[in-house]
Amino acid sequence: MAFEAVCGDKIKEYDRKLLTEYLGEKYHEWERSYYAKDEFDTLCITCRATVDKSHENRTFTTIQDFYDLKVKMVELGEWEEFYRWGMKKYAEECIRSITQQGYANWLFRPESCALVDDYLKQKGTSNAHV
Repeated sequence: MAFEAVCGDKIKEYDRKLLTEYLGEKYHEWERSYYAKDEFDTLCITCRATVDKSHENRTFTTIQDFYDLKVKMVELGEWEEFYRWGMKKYAEECIRSITQQGYANWLFRPESCALVDDYLKQKGTSNAHV
């Protein structure tokens, strides 16, 4: 699937969950808790923790989300391989001359969270090593 096709759509909930878990964070899926202390508490289906309804999972639509993914990839020794893989994707879609600056501008944007998701799926990376 082409990167632009992925970015054209919002990242799907399942993909947000995978990226959240890749970062080593919990992705909460809520259900109404009958045992909640007040009307704003909900029960997470995954971890069974009571979570305030105001809590929001990451959307992976911000540059901070991409930066956090980059930091995790560096920590796990996957950044260089991803960077080269992304350069190939950039070259496939670039209609003008390819430059390092052009690639950096293309790569460091919120939409690149979908690129990381695509890379991890193709690589078969799970959060098992996190």
